[in-house]
Amino acid sequence: MEESNLTTPLVSVIIPAFNSGRFIMETVDSVLQQSYQALEIIVVDDNSTDGTAALLETKKETTGRLHILKMQETQGAAAARNSGFHNSKGRYIKFLDSDDLISSRMIEHQVKLAVENEMSVVSGKWGRFYNNDLGTFRLNHEACWRDMDPVDWICSSWERAQAMTTPGIFLIPREIIGQAGLRDEQLSLYDDTEFFTRIILS
Repeated sequence: MEESNLTTPLVSVIIPAFNSGRFIMETVDSVLQQSYQALEIIVVDDNSTDGTAALLETKKETTGRLHILKMQETQGAAAARNSGFHNSKGRYIKFLDSDDLISSRMIEHQVKLAVENEMSVVSGKWGRFYNNDLGTFRLNHEACWRDMDPVDWICSSWERAQAMTTPGIFLIPREIIGQAGLRDEQLSLYDDTEFFTRIILS
């Protein structure tokens, strides 16, 4: 069932996790520390063997917004994300990788834009850091960091075959996912690129 509050719409943050014990707690904390609080966090454990599930259960005891889904067998990130979506309630969806961090006001800013621009996908800036050291973080500047027609955005973002559709930069209206369809679980590479092509064009 979709959240119906128009002023503070529920955002579902869906995180697939497979043997993510080294990073998952920091990723979850970066969502819990958001200035925007109308959130549900769904972590889909893709049958990890490194203690990821135990770490998540410990975190779940200290917050009421963390939901843990456990896959019965390892099926891959696409299937985990689809399972998370099926179990979500939010009007807006954010897919976040289990080793990513988001700035504390990201969702607040993106929800404001999403509410003001119905049936639009809201993107954001992204960058990389190395060796688990945020001091090495650098933005990966792209010409598409502005309002654009969907086709123009794709052509700009993927110029010279440099496509980088980092899932966590997008906030997606649930209705658009309903129109475009979920991830293709048969793809083991470029499933994000294929999925976000359909999402952006929708």
